Amino acid sequence: MKRLSLTLLFLCTFSLLSFSQNHMLVDQKPGLTYFDGYGKMITSLSQIPENIRDSAAIILNKFLGDLSPKAKFNYGQILDLDAYHKFKDSANINPTIPKYDLVFILKDLSIGIKSYPIELRLNESGKALKLNWPRTGYTNKLKFIPLDKVRNTILDHAKKLNFNLSNYEISFDYDYEAQKFYWTFLFPIQKEQNFSHYNAIRVNWVNLDDFGVSEIRRVTVY
Repeated sequence: MKRLSLTLLFLCTFSLLSFSQNHMLVDQKPGLTYFDGYGKMITSLSQIPENIRDSAAIILNKFLGDLSPKAKFNYGQILDLDAYHKFKDSANINPTIPKYDLVFILKDLSIGIKSYPIELRLNESGKALKLNWPRTGYTNKLKFIPLDKVRNTILDHAKKLNFNLSNYEISFDYDYEAQKFYWTFLFPIQKEQNFSHYNAIRVNWVNLDDFGVSEIRRVTVY
């Protein structure tokens, strides 16, 4: 267990994905980045070159492992990089801007994923520039701890810490920096006019020993 120093994190309420206390489920909606009109929408992988399709398949197989067959292409876009960089200023070309921006939807209710959008960005040669999936440790679905066990374990910790277990909230997120999937439980402390205070426990989905405790202050947005 990692006992974090008292830290106040400011979170807008609309950015927190809340779940029923009795039913944890990953259910996120896909989005697409807007590149100033220089992206051409696609609805099928047949609209991109074969070598790019092959690269995408290899990358998904490598990082998702036995979950990769569950990831189905949803939509994407192909960028006109020459026009985009000319518009933006070719002297300051951003190497992270993709040629291909692809969105897949992963569904596997056996581990609690109703819908998880996977964004895979590739350059002109098919090299991955961005993928919202951990680099290691999440390739085997059997490593994903059953969500009932995740909840029960965290609630046991919360009881030992004398946290308020009434009306707690749960959120799921991918931490790009840590390269991990986390579940966060928020236990209410008090409410003010524009802020809500919580004790928080954050736990790695595939390792219940990897968790931290902190205090969070969340901004209320009207």
